[in-house]
Amino acid sequence: MFLNRTDIKRLRISFILFFLFANGFTIYSQSETLKIYIEEKLQLIENDLETKQYDLALSKIEELENYSDYLKDDRNRLNLSYIKAKALYGNQEQELAINLLLQGLDKLENMTALISLKIEYAMYLGKVLESANNFSKARSYYRIGLVNAESRLDTVNILNSYINVASTYYEENNLDSAINYYDKVLAFPLSKKTRESISRAYNNLSIIAINNDNFEFAKEYSNKYYDLKKYQNDTIGMVRALSNLSGILYKNQEYQKAKENYLRAFETINKIRGDEKAIEVKETLLYNLAYVNEELGNYKEAYLYLIQASELTDSLVKASGAKNISEIEAKYNVAKKAQEVEEAESDAFRAQVFFYGLALAFLAFIVFGYIFYRN
Repeated sequence: MFLNRTDIKRLRISFILFFLFANGFTIYSQSETLKIYIEEKLQLIENDLETKQYDLALSKIEELENYSDYLKDDRNRLNLSYIKAKALYGNQEQELAINLLLQGLDKLENMTALISLKIEYAMYLGKVLESANNFSKARSYYRIGLVNAESRLDTVNILNSYINVASTYYEENNLDSAINYYDKVLAFPLSKKTRESISRAYNNLSIIAINNDNFEFAKEYSNKYYDLKKYQNDTIGMVRALSNLSGILYKNQEYQKAKENYLRAFETINKIRGDEKAIEVKETLLYNLAYVNEELGNYKEAYLYLIQASELTDSLVKASGAKNISEIEAKYNVAKKAQEVEEAESDAFRAQVFFYGLALAFLAFIVFGYIFYRN
């Protein structure tokens, strides 16, 4: 059986369509697989940041920086730069982190579609500068975040900005300005979105009131803070509220009642194991128990609490030092392990793409073969 020109032409068109179809499916498959792969990698990076494994996070970020197609999108590129800045800052590479944040914020200046990312950049810059005691500069970046949050009616970030600005004023001992911003937070109605910020405002206002010997307001704010933390089932927050109330009693020279409250708070926090914040609160409570027992004339008991507090302080310092030494020792091992993991994942990814591409191509071949056969 011989094919005429029409049949040959049809055959040629069928094969062209087949290759276009197969190639299109392969590209689509690769694109979707790559998207899933990058999303999973970003989640792993976030986990590394939460667990303070900054070297591991940076190695994953460096890998993602090789995907040029992914980085063509402004959102993807600037989001990855923001994550990298956080990892660099955690890794004590402050200068690199700040430069990356400043460059990103400049690029985001006129990108109205990426305002949420701009807020994150500004707020993190404020945090970095506040930790360096540059409070006025930190405040300027917090206000950039505030302006952009207000433009989007972003309640959570508006409240976070108020809290952060107030914190910088408090550190400068400008208490009136700090109170003004905390009051702005309290002006918002209580809801799921506002509860955490409002509780923080109550806690900080209670501390200011205690330091100013304004015990009536201090007690009111501490009780409200306690109620919110109880509603959130936040044990550490509840203990902090109890500690504030104990501080009020202590400054009122009601030492026995203060001691009872401190003991109640200590017994609660002592049940929590392995939480860094809980250990820090426990340390503070032990020192306070030493001070209040000294005021009561219980010098032996005061001494025992002071010894426990000092031992806890030493253990925290040693743990921090040991962690730094371990990080130095682990850098090479982490980098080596990360490279091995990345190579294995990369091989698996290529194999997966090849398999899906081959499967789709084979399916397309069958479909077009059947169509051609029927024609």
